[in-house]
Amino acid sequence: MGDHTLWVWRVNDWRLVDVISSHAQRVSALVKESSGRVFSASIEGSVKMWSRLAGSENGNKVRHSFVHLLNPPSAVNALACSSTDLNNLYAGLADGSLRFWQEISGRYRSLVLDYRHRSAVSCVAASGENAFSGSVNGIIRIWRREPVGATWY
Repeated sequence: MGDHTLWVWRVNDWRLVDVISSHAQRVSALVKESSGRVFSASIEGSVKMWSRLAGSENGNKVRHSFVHLLNPPSAVNALACSSTDLNNLYAGLADGSLRFWQEISGRYRSLVLDYRHRSAVSCVAASGENAFSGSVNGIIRIWRREPVGATWY
């Protein structure tokens, strides 16, 4: 939202159930893992992870708590999680890079992919071992991660 918040809606009846004060600047990307965690990103260059509080649903209210902060070096334009690999998060940055985080034992390890786009990354998608990034100049890159570790080729 333009006011730096995340609005959480219950889709079965389209009721607003939570408003999260999330970032210092405009929220630029949002992705939800199938496990229920939500990642939000901002043009200030931060990615935050949110978790729904257990037992917090009370009528029309649900509460979320801040869990973790990741700090990429540039404004974040896009986020993606692989539906088959819950511990991986991808972010497309304004500096033309694609950032990859892998969660291992509750901690996130970061990797910047070597080959950058020549302009800002505007969209990211992920599926299994593959990631796709598109930049504002119309170039799409396809990345493949080897099954073990975070090696890319």
